Amino acid sequence: MNSTPALSTGFRPFDLVFVAHPDVVHAVFDGHEHSGVSSFEERLSAAAERLDEARRAILEARSDQKRRYDARRSAIPALHTGMMVWVRLRDRPLPGLVRDKLDARKHGPFEVVEVLSAHRVRLRLPADLDVDPVFNVEQLDFAPVEVDPFADARVLPTVDTAALPSGPAFVPDSVDALPTTTDAVAPDQDVVETESVAAASRSRRAPGNLREFQLGTLAPV
Repeated sequence: MNSTPALSTGFRPFDLVFVAHPDVVHAVFDGHEHSGVSSFEERLSAAAERLDEARRAILEARSDQKRRYDARRSAIPALHTGMMVWVRLRDRPLPGLVRDKLDARKHGPFEVVEVLSAHRVRLRLPADLDVDPVFNVEQLDFAPVEVDPFADARVLPTVDTAALPSGPAFVPDSVDALPTTTDAVAPDQDVVETESVAAASRSRRAPGNLREFQLGTLAPV
């Protein structure tokens, strides 16, 4: 670990803690200073410059990571009472809600009744949820407050009931109008007793991969 360069800084942790990393043989037999360094103050100056360079590389890497993180997430809206939110069950599990892999992974919506801080709100939960009503905003999904631009496209078309067939030919007036005996059936219709009909026996056929195969017997020669 200490001998592996970090991706952010490009330095090894050993090089940031210990200014020089000489070879074992030269560290034992050579008594002069490290090449390019004539005094201990210059060695400390080189170490400070190396730490500053590593710090700048870390800040640049953090800025790039934050940019990629924010590109996939929206900012939290201004919190106020009356907002409607959903609880993400993956981040804040609630008892008895997720029992199958096809169950919903969000529960709600619930109303925000109090804003405790910039990161914590109190929700109005139903009585059957015996949990703390204080939630972190990272565990919630907020209902959009803007006007839905696709609201007109989501309105289901109304069905014209007058165009649908109706009347006694399609829908009986009452259950009593349904035929219950064979006497109510028209004379031109045949009545088949289900109990007297026997299913025809299926013909026995060889499997598909053996239908072209000639079966025979083997005799010793």
